[in-house]
Amino acid sequence: MQSTRASAATCFGPDGKLRTVAANVPRIDYDPVTGSCLGLLLEEARTNLWLNSATAAAAQSFTVTAQTYALSFEGGGTLVLTGAYAGSSSTAVLRGGRKHLVFTPSAGTLTCTPAGDVKNVQLEAGSFSTSYIPTEGSAATRAAYAATLQLPAELSKAGAVVCSFRHYNGSITDTTILCIDDGTETQNSQHAIRTSNGGMTIRYTPRGSGVTIMDIGIAVADLGAKTNVGFRFGGGNFSGALGGVLAGPVASDKLVPDVKRLRLGQRGSVNAVRMTGYIERIAIYTGPITDAQLQRLTA
Repeated sequence: MQSTRASAATCFGPDGKLRTVAANVPRIDYDPVTGSCLGLLLEEARTNLWLNSATAAAAQSFTVTAQTYALSFEGGGTLVLTGAYAGSSSTAVLRGGRKHLVFTPSAGTLTCTPAGDVKNVQLEAGSFSTSYIPTEGSAATRAAYAATLQLPAELSKAGAVVCSFRHYNGSITDTTILCIDDGTETQNSQHAIRTSNGGMTIRYTPRGSGVTIMDIGIAVADLGAKTNVGFRFGGGNFSGALGGVLAGPVASDKLVPDVKRLRLGQRGSVNAVRMTGYIERIAIYTGPITDAQLQRLTA
């Protein structure tokens, strides 16, 4: 598998400790509370606006716009927000040992005042929190991550892909869980598992020679929950399945030619919206399987 990320990034190890990995190194992340393996972490680019983030020793002020922000930190203390937004991290959701607060301020100056034990603070523009980005005297950016795998030529005729994932950016339109394609960014020949516009209905969309063969909603995935999804094609029909629920088959004599690459969390342009979440398991079958087998594999 080829991994690309133009910056270092953080994740938790099996010992529950935060660690930093170098650029282009994939992150296998663990829940720091339970120690369970979460899988390969996929994330879009984000910027931490909080300076000297390791310890929150004093209040900080930020010029913000009227868009959604996510605030997260570790420790048993609180952060009080005043100015462009009035609130407190006491209402934050605890996930993976970090407190998370999502809010929308008015345009202006936002002041965040820490009280008690507050460390590894992150303030980022976005509708959900992402992994911690350490900062010192200036804001820091974690680059987006891309993962690809070259595939055998047999997948142009028949095959199947099944994966287990957890998705966190459910409010964002049309994100991709996985895609197998012809190695280009045109989206002319590809099989894609993606979210619907403005929702968490998972869709299976194969395209051949620039023509959409089918675009069918399979079932709704719960945000942040482990979800099993897959698709199969060959023998003149296409099917998708999520949690054992089958969508299809749809009959078609069309093929998706020249399939040669698996992409995780992305399809099309490198600037396209990316999935943020985890891929826990992925299996690729280079020959036909039945609908019943697909249902069992995704149950």
